[in-house]
Amino acid sequence: MRILFITPYLPGPLRTRPFNFLKELSARHRITLLSPIFASEEEAAALELARTLPNLEIKTVFLPKLESIARSLLAGLTGQSMQAFFCYSSELVRAAREILQEGDFQLVHVEHYRAAFLGRELRSTTIPVVYDAVDSISLLVERTLRHGPLKQRLVSGLELGATRRYEGALISGGGFEQVCATSREDATALTRLAGPVNPGRRNRSPGEEISPVTVIPNGVNIAEFTPPPPNFKRHPATAIFTGKMSYHANAAAARYLVKEIWPRVRLAHQEARLLIVGSNPPEDLLAQSGRYGIEVTGYVPDLSGYLKMASVSVSPLVYSVGIQNKVLEAMACATPTIASAQISRSINARDGQELLLVPDHQPAAFARRILDLFENPDQAARLGQAGRDFVVREHTWERASRQLEDLWEAALVPQAVPAALVS
Repeated sequence: MRILFITPYLPGPLRTRPFNFLKELSARHRITLLSPIFASEEEAAALELARTLPNLEIKTVFLPKLESIARSLLAGLTGQSMQAFFCYSSELVRAAREILQEGDFQLVHVEHYRAAFLGRELRSTTIPVVYDAVDSISLLVERTLRHGPLKQRLVSGLELGATRRYEGALISGGGFEQVCATSREDATALTRLAGPVNPGRRNRSPGEEISPVTVIPNGVNIAEFTPPPPNFKRHPATAIFTGKMSYHANAAAARYLVKEIWPRVRLAHQEARLLIVGSNPPEDLLAQSGRYGIEVTGYVPDLSGYLKMASVSVSPLVYSVGIQNKVLEAMACATPTIASAQISRSINARDGQELLLVPDHQPAAFARRILDLFENPDQAARLGQAGRDFVVREHTWERASRQLEDLWEAALVPQAVPAALVS
């Protein structure tokens, strides 16, 4: 199949969903990637991506970041969604149309809210378009408004209404043959926004029942995220929290962990260590490094090595949407994992058997769970191995890619929805 694959950012190891879909599927399909880049430094990343995925054809369009920010602000001032206009560009539209005119493309795949405008612009073509929403952005904005830091709450208050309108219009009338998301919760939120119409399909019949948004969860590279060797000794009483720290929800979770949970752990266990691992941590988190056994590393080239080192992985989320890669990656390394109960909205692992869940916003209970695993290494090891088995069974990129291929095939026959994928 020949496919135009459009993303609002250059895929790479830190943007794991499109990167791994392209890694798996460019070996079986002829795929052209179209992506904006926002700085000259990203040209080197594009070349590296081409070396990593030699079967992938890559086309980029340069969008100056300051212009994108100005365009977003102008959209906000006129009551439109700021995020929706961040990548909006006539150059990208022109590039997409020129690529489609070059050859016999059978499908367009568009990822994320920020790139969705391209799918709408291509409705005049006869080529089916699949929209991977990834997450419900409206749901994220709503939760950020309730639980986020002050700056993000102010922005979310301005953005929520416009985001709901735009996202609802995408699903109900965006011209997409099929729509998918990473979790059942996000799929449900998107379907509700669509209203009493069929999400997506251009040639739907009048009165046709709503077609569900398909759930295609993220996978994990199980060859990279592996358990440590049999005789490897994990560092005792060492917890780890991972994630891209420039993302406000991750930073909020890290602050909650440092301020509310970790002091309780240290009070009971003076030698306990906490690793906060992930790129671009904000200054207030960096300032915690070196205090009370806390180490804030910033970006590390080998995340799996840190996960194998730790005796416990923790994900005390304050708010979230979508699927949590950090949880799946830790479980893949057989690192016993403790997470907020909201994780269960996107990952179907069993509490007490494959991971431990703690009711949301209960720091004392979370600290107690950490201490329990510190004090019971045999229980921790059993939990970690069961977590690894769960990920290998349910969350490989090979499995997720096959699901996406099924969705692509369904888009070529618009009236069909594959029964195995109905959420």
